[in-house]
Amino acid sequence: MEFMVVVILSFLLCICNGNGPSTQSSEKAEKKESRSIQSDINVLKDSMHELLKRVIKHENEISSLKSENQFLTNKIENERRQLSCDINVLHENTNEQQQALTDTNTEIIYLNETVEELRNGVDKLEELQRRRSEDNITECIDKPDIESNQERKNRDCRDIQRTAIRRWKVVIQKRFDGSVDFNQNWLECENGFGNINGEFWFVNQLNDHNGYMFSAKDQDNDTSGGHCAAHYQGPWWYYVCYSANLNIPFGKMFWIDTILRSVMMIRKI
Repeated sequence: MEFMVVVILSFLLCICNGNGPSTQSSEKAEKKESRSIQSDINVLKDSMHELLKRVIKHENEISSLKSENQFLTNKIENERRQLSCDINVLHENTNEQQQALTDTNTEIIYLNETVEELRNGVDKLEELQRRRSEDNITECIDKPDIESNQERKNRDCRDIQRTAIRRWKVVIQKRFDGSVDFNQNWLECENGFGNINGEFWFVNQLNDHNGYMFSAKDQDNDTSGGHCAAHYQGPWWYYVCYSANLNIPFGKMFWIDTILRSVMMIRKI
């Protein structure tokens, strides 16, 4: 009985002092909840701190991107300006080159006209020289410089000779005094005979002349049925027999009319 009274009194005392079993459980729950809340707060603080670092990092990246963007914008603008300048320079160069091309074409036209005029002048001079050579070549063959008052005429003759040789390239026959017998056989005609400083005949190849073969006193190639070279005593391109012959005996040479001097020359056409 006394024991029960003591227990009841103790229980009541605990209730009065607020130290009963319910109060202790509540405090434990509050402490536990407080610790949980504090833990959550700490987690939130850590999360906020981490988020703040990320924000700062992103702000730095954004700032860097803005700087890079500004740099690229400035670079693009500078390149655009440079490209614009280059295009203007190219336009100017193109205009200058076009003008230079126009000037060159004009100069070429002028030069072509000048060349054509010069060519016509040269043709006229060559024709005049050819006529002069043809008119005077026979008279000028090996003409001696004897009389002093003939020096100018002799010099003109030598000029005509040189011009004729340059124009005709190769002299194959020359007769002017009858010092060489031209009535030679085929082999002599083929090899050439005479003196290069006097009268001579020189042919390195005997070809058809206007369709007729060359004949000599020992080889008859004419179409007459006879022997023209033997009969007329001179090798030539005979047919039936000739209308001109510069190799028959001196004094009888014939070219349209009897002549006393002759020169035969060839050139490449």
